[in-house]
Amino acid sequence: MDITKVCDDITELDQDTQAAVAEFMRICKEKGLPIRIFETYRPQARQDYLYAQGRTRPGNKVTWTLNSFHTTRRAFDVIHKDLLWNAPESFWNAIAEVGKSVGLNSGYYWNKQDKPHFQLDKGKKPIIKGADEMAKATEKEKGYGKMAIENLVKNKIINSPESHLADLDGYMPSWKVWVILNNIYEALKGDK
Repeated sequence: MDITKVCDDITELDQDTQAAVAEFMRICKEKGLPIRIFETYRPQARQDYLYAQGRTRPGNKVTWTLNSFHTTRRAFDVIHKDLLWNAPESFWNAIAEVGKSVGLNSGYYWNKQDKPHFQLDKGKKPIIKGADEMAKATEKEKGYGKMAIENLVKNKIINSPESHLADLDGYMPSWKVWVILNNIYEALKGDK
């Protein structure tokens, strides 16, 4: 990889950070914030190259660290789609708020500001709108599957519920099979 080239490929980030970026982009679009993901993953050689700028090679300093979250695939930089780094303060503030809302640490809030920078700190997970509701629904759906299996056992349609109940934990879509079977059983029972 050429250390002078910027990588803006979101798929180069780790899975949690990709999820955070996707949610960040969705909300920015919803709010009419014209963003561009400028840089994602940086190999350590590129980080070293950028750190040298303004120190041992010509140019302005563009980074203050050799140990960036970019090298761990948990950081990305965002700029204004049209105004690039010259966006008004209101833009930087707005995207920082979006970042915070999805669980990202924004360089905007740091003592030594790095307005374009966002990172998903170690041990943190992104905050995805509706994720809690999906988790609750999954538990509820699991409950439906369990009730359906118990009903089918009670009515001697299936034997040995233990292995079927274990399926609910191992392969979540199986709850649907049991609910469908139970509904078919209930429908057929009603026809008799």
